[in-house]
Amino acid sequence: MEPNRDSERAFTHSLTVFSVSSGMIGVCLTAIGLVQLVVKGRSATTICDDLLVLDAAVFGVVCMLCYRVLHHQIHNATSSLDNWVDRIFLFGLALMVLVCGIFAWSIL
Repeated sequence: MEPNRDSERAFTHSLTVFSVSSGMIGVCLTAIGLVQLVVKGRSATTICDDLLVLDAAVFGVVCMLCYRVLHHQIHNATSSLDNWVDRIFLFGLALMVLVCGIFAWSIL
C-alpha cells in the first residue's frame, strides 16, 4: 500500500476508536443507572455498577490517548500509542462483556 493511504487508514482507525470509546462512556453511564434501578427494586447488591465505573474510566483513557494519537497523526508524527490504544479499547470491551454477564446472572 501507499504510505499516504496507510496514514489515512491509521487516522480513520484512530478517529473511529475515539468516537466509539466516547460513546461507550455514555453506555456505561446508562447501564449504571439501570443497575441502580434494578438493585433498588430488588433490594439486592451487585458489583456491576462498580465495574461499569471502571469500564467508563478505561474508555475515558482510550479517548485521551486517541486524542494524542490523532494529534500526532495530523502533524505527521508517528506514535507508539496506537497499539496501546487498541489494547486498552479491547480491554474496555471485554470488561463490558464481563459486566453484562455478571448483571445477567445476578438478577436471574
